Amino acid sequence: MTTAGHSVADECIIPTDQFKEGLKQIPKKATLAIMKYAKVTANGDNKACIVSSTPAVEKAVTTKVIEGQFPNTEQVIPKDPAKFKICLAPQYLKLIVDYANTHGSEKNHGITLEFDDELSPCRFSFFLDDPIGDAVKAYGVLMPMRLS
Repeated sequence: MTTAGHSVADECIIPTDQFKEGLKQIPKKATLAIMKYAKVTANGDNKACIVSSTPAVEKAVTTKVIEGQFPNTEQVIPKDPAKFKICLAPQYLKLIVDYANTHGSEKNHGITLEFDDELSPCRFSFFLDDPIGDAVKAYGVLMPMRLS
């Protein structure tokens, strides 16, 4: 694809930190609908640019494009319908993740989620570091929200 004489890639991979920095340019409370968006472009010089549509932005975030191929979503996302759907409150998920990040074991990291069906509580567990040095498993449940 070519735009204004510059070669632009259809897809590129950029570092998460620079992507987040670019998104910070978008105001939390936009006064115009157009101010809710940002544009990500990549040129032939192995650079990507994130530009907010906010008039007050003084600079665009430019970063080096990472070599590689992003996974093909056609191959990654399942084609068969889900067996069931469950809706969990994001504020409670965030509390669980934040607690596990702060207190979780560095050796046994990760949060395990277990589901029986769409109406049963979601069980979660992760390991905590014990002051003695042993890993202790923390458990909890999170009730699903009703899907409307």
